[in-house]
Amino acid sequence: MASGDLILSSGTVITAAEIQQIAAEVKKELAAESKELAEFGEVSSLTGVSSLPGIQQSGTTMKLVRVALSVLKGVDGKSVELTASSTAVQWRYVGETEWNTLVELSLLKGDKGAQGIQGTPGLPPVIEMGTVTTLLPDSDVTATLTPNGETAAGNPKYLLNLGVPAGRPGQDGNGAGNVFVNDAEGLQSGKLYLFQPGADGAVNGYFVEYVGQDGVGQKNPDYPGAEIFNDYENNIAAGQYAHAEGRETNATGPRAHAEGYKTSVFAADAHAEGRETWALGAQSHAEGMYGIAYGAQSHVEGGFYQYSFWEKEILRDRESILDLLKTYFTKEFDGGIGYNLIPNVEELLQDYYLHISFGERNHIEGVNNVCFSNTSHIEGIDNVCGDILTSHGVTGRNDAIHMEGGSNKVLTKDARSDYAHVGGFSCTVRGRYTFAHGYYLSVSNDYEVSFGRYNLSTLNNKRVLFSYGIGSIAERKNAFSVLDDGTVVIPKLESESLNALIDETFAPLSTKITNNYNELKGIADEHTNQIADLLKLIQEGGGGNVNAYVVGSTLVITSRLESSVDGGKLTITDSDASVNGEVLTIN
Repeated sequence: MASGDLILSSGTVITAAEIQQIAAEVKKELAAESKELAEFGEVSSLTGVSSLPGIQQSGTTMKLVRVALSVLKGVDGKSVELTASSTAVQWRYVGETEWNTLVELSLLKGDKGAQGIQGTPGLPPVIEMGTVTTLLPDSDVTATLTPNGETAAGNPKYLLNLGVPAGRPGQDGNGAGNVFVNDAEGLQSGKLYLFQPGADGAVNGYFVEYVGQDGVGQKNPDYPGAEIFNDYENNIAAGQYAHAEGRETNATGPRAHAEGYKTSVFAADAHAEGRETWALGAQSHAEGMYGIAYGAQSHVEGGFYQYSFWEKEILRDRESILDLLKTYFTKEFDGGIGYNLIPNVEELLQDYYLHISFGERNHIEGVNNVCFSNTSHIEGIDNVCGDILTSHGVTGRNDAIHMEGGSNKVLTKDARSDYAHVGGFSCTVRGRYTFAHGYYLSVSNDYEVSFGRYNLSTLNNKRVLFSYGIGSIAERKNAFSVLDDGTVVIPKLESESLNALIDETFAPLSTKITNNYNELKGIADEHTNQIADLLKLIQEGGGGNVNAYVVGSTLVITSRLESSVDGGKLTITDSDASVNGEVLTIN
């Protein structure tokens, strides 16, 4: 038996040449009995139809191929419909009237084979559609016939299996350019999208909505209007219209805004900027470095200054801030976590550097200032306003305290200190409507005012309302004091020292007055005698030799001196009167 021969089960040997003749005859019969395209069933919808058969020509070689419906979508995104005439498969855009030829039917028939071995013709085969496999783009089309049994009449059946490469869709189809979009659901006209590949080097992928502005920015799809900038991996915008920019910032809360470096917002309408600032109260604002606006509507600016000789923890990160809040300002109740309104302030300030407003509606600036009160203003350094947290439950309270300078304290636990004003250095106030400005002053009475240094707030078991301190660290004392009963106390003017001062001041004056009195009395007595003599002379009729008298500054002319008065002018004609120079002499 020669190579290529075929032995049947009956023992009959069929040579290779005879096999070729049989094959040619089979091909001839298939060609004679194959169906025209028009003989296949026609559908009125593309539902479930993924491709169409077609002829692909490359040079002189033609291949049967499957044409993907997606490539039939035009560049304008219009849908395509197909039909078959007696001569060709045709297509057109939906809504148009003219049909275009897709493929001639004659091209779908093979050439007739040569005359084969004469014999009884077989039954015509039945060709059915088999599998359609999508191949990679730019692959060659494959087509195979697979026997698939017989019909009831004995006709042999074959499955036509096709392998068709994925096409390159048009821009307005399900893809763009050389990419293919796996899911076009939800894409909307007027919006911008970025292509996200499904894998490295893949042209298949998804369109992701572009939400930036001027080339930057990303939105949080969970919160309408929320956006982040710069640090897209670490910045957080978790709230409606929240905004986070800079590096490692967190804007959590509706309309929250965080910018700078490691700033955090956990409240509505709050704003944190600078470096590691926190805005924890609604409508609060923290700026600068390491400042915390814990109470609502408070403004904290500035930061803290580290003293090298103080061993305190610096609130440099979120963990230390959270630890502080959990340790000193929360406690567990039966119903959950609540606020601890009376923290251990001394321990707190001993352990931490703080620049913070725990109360509400405060304005804190400078460095290392702490405020537990409400509606207060603190500036300077190391000032402490209050030692009881007056917000969270008593939000209507307004302490209205003003502090400036350094290391001053307004204490509120034992006695309220509403509407107080403190300035200078290391002054301590425990009272309402008070004013202290100086150095190490201590004010503990309501309505008290003090200046100077190291004053006394109580004197003789009475409250001091006004004072000027002149004391020292060893002894407090006042230069003068006004007590609550109206008494004015001036230590330098008391008891024997006061009498001595009076004697020393008024004795010389008394002596001078006495001497002046005696001198004036002598002058008065002399004039009195002269007037008495003049009156006696007049009463006696002008007797005696006296012509004129001088009484005080008055010249009295007697009748013995010849004279006359005319219009207020005195004329002396007596021979006993003479003038020498500017001196009048009366003998």
